[in-house]
Amino acid sequence: MSRIEFSTEVSGKSFGICVGWDRRLQQVFIQLLDEDMEEEDFDKPEFEKILGISLHEMSRELTVDDCRAILSQAEVSVPPGTFELLERHSDINAGNLIVKIEPDGTQHVLVDQDNVAAA
Repeated sequence: MSRIEFSTEVSGKSFGICVGWDRRLQQVFIQLLDEDMEEEDFDKPEFEKILGISLHEMSRELTVDDCRAILSQAEVSVPPGTFELLERHSDINAGNLIVKIEPDGTQHVLVDQDNVAAA
């Protein structure tokens, strides 16, 4: 799977968000991360509270447009280029790829086992 990570703040709480492409499931996903960009053990009600998305919505297949709408509705500041990169990951069925994006849109490839970032 591919992962695109960035830091943000919602309702005064700082945390990371990871959006990505799950190659096995063939769908987009969203994860909340702690301030150190590690997977956070948010329970489902916390996820609903922070992003304003229901458990039912998270159980369906998400598209890039769904991801954009969810984060926009939650008033999450998304770095420039994030959704374009996510769309590209979907188009090329990327896996084994982790990219961190800075607030200004600068991208840092952290892992690229399939060498798709250079493609």
